[in-house]
Amino acid sequence: MGHAVRASTVVAIAGIGLLSMATGASVGAQPAPVHERRASPAACAPRDGLTFVCGITHPEDLVRVPGTRWVIASSFIVSPNGGQPAPLYAIDVTTRSVQQIAVDLAAPAHRATAECPAPPTQFGAHGLAIGPGRQGKPTLYAVNHAVRESVEMFEISATRARVGLRWLGCVTFASKLFLNSVAATPDGGFVVTNLLDRTDPERWPKMRSGRPTGRVYRWAPGQGIRAVPETEFAGDNGILVDPRGTMFVAAWGGHAIIRLRRCGQHMCTTSVPVDFLPDNLRWDANGNILIAGQRRDLAHFLEPCQPAPCRVAWTVARLDVKRMKVVELARGDGTGFTDATTALEVGDSLWLGSASDNRIAIMANDTVR
Repeated sequence: MGHAVRASTVVAIAGIGLLSMATGASVGAQPAPVHERRASPAACAPRDGLTFVCGITHPEDLVRVPGTRWVIASSFIVSPNGGQPAPLYAIDVTTRSVQQIAVDLAAPAHRATAECPAPPTQFGAHGLAIGPGRQGKPTLYAVNHAVRESVEMFEISATRARVGLRWLGCVTFASKLFLNSVAATPDGGFVVTNLLDRTDPERWPKMRSGRPTGRVYRWAPGQGIRAVPETEFAGDNGILVDPRGTMFVAAWGGHAIIRLRRCGQHMCTTSVPVDFLPDNLRWDANGNILIAGQRRDLAHFLEPCQPAPCRVAWTVARLDVKRMKVVELARGDGTGFTDATTALEVGDSLWLGSASDNRIAIMANDTVR
């Protein structure tokens, strides 16, 4: 059992994005202005063993840019009415200063294809991943829910002062899907999870009962999109792939982490149950997997919180990938930080993202060890 960390105020109904698609931010050479609900000085003060990076709208996923001082955060903004901007943020891990990332969408050499007709006119990021790129510059993969359901690819340029992104291309998917998490693969492509089919009227009854609602898709250059067999789970969410091609998937509605390895013509699967809704997955320095997720009853997941604001309890755990054992590291009750979705190792700390808080929470090393 890990530390009990009291956890935060939430600004939206958790889960609303699974019912309706967001309209993302217009992006060009500079991101559009963002009307953020900034955290008050009191909300940004340390609390219950947590410190905070504030002024970030719903930092649902976090990735570290290799060899730099930067963490990139998505901004998961969803609304039934749409129209809300959704920038990407860069956070300096040394100073904890925050900047919106300028995105260059000029792409003069892009050749339109059915797979990727043009740069996005709007961008609203969800899941993130980083993979190798050209000339030593890593590639950012970002799930996009604005205008189209897609994975967008960007070249990352990072200096001590700022992070910039240049659009490289995309892979578009059927609009009925709700893509969630993405991971780079050793062949220069990616895998991406689909949480559910938004046109399926039984998607939530299926999710609540642990029946399959989603699956994993794989894309590689020159090979197109392929459905990965035997990956139909209840709410395919977080995903990672190791250098040997072994895949780990968080079954959000199924309360499990599944390992999938190729066994001849089939996939061999090992499932480990957890007592929370497992969300994003991240490697730690030892090659094990950090899991963050919510402790909430799916039977009431889509109901408005009374009284508002919502407070979503959460858990952070670690999966030992050799023994396939899960150990809880910390938990919160939603009153100091809410709705944890990602746990990213940054030095001797864990940085926690959220789908509904406007802060990143940071656990000191004596909390996570």
